Amino acid sequence: MTVRRAAPDDAHGIAEVQVGTWRVAYAGLVDDEVLDGLSVDERARQFQAWLGGTWSARHFVADENGIVGFATVVTPARDAELGAGVAEVAAIYVLADRWRQGVGTALMDATVASLCGDGYEALVLWVLEQNTRARAFYAARGFAEDGAERIEPRLQLPELRYRVALSTI
Repeated sequence: MTVRRAAPDDAHGIAEVQVGTWRVAYAGLVDDEVLDGLSVDERARQFQAWLGGTWSARHFVADENGIVGFATVVTPARDAELGAGVAEVAAIYVLADRWRQGVGTALMDATVASLCGDGYEALVLWVLEQNTRARAFYAARGFAEDGAERIEPRLQLPELRYRVALSTI
C-alpha cells in the first residue's frame, strides 16, 4: 500500500470509499434514508472539483491496486476562532474490510507529515458523538476532546471536536 497526494483522476475512487464507508460506519447512527440516498457519482463530481483546486485542502489516498482510504486536511482549520496555527482533518475514511490494518494510521501520518514545517501547532477534527469506533481511533493517536460541541448540519447529530498538538504525534 502506498499513501500519496490525491490527483483529479482519484475522484471516483475516493467517492466509492466515502459512500461505502458511510454505509457501514454510520449504519444505525444515521437514518437509512440518508445512507441509501448517497451517490458515488455525485460525490465523485464534488471531489473532482475539489481536487481540481476549488477547495484549499490537502488530499491523500491510500492506494493498493485501487483506493482503499483517503484523508483531507484543511489549512487553516475552518473554525476561525482557532487561528492560523491550527489545521483540520476534514475527512478520513477507510473501506470497512481494511479497518484495523494500518490504513487509517498511514493516512493520518501523511496528513501530519504534510503539516510539518508549515507553522501549524495543532490539528483538530469533528467526529459524531456516537461514532465510538472513530473516537477510539483518534484517542489512540493522541487526540482528545477540546470541549467544543455542535450539531452536524446535514445529519442533525451531535459532534465533538478533538484536538492534538502536532508536537506530540
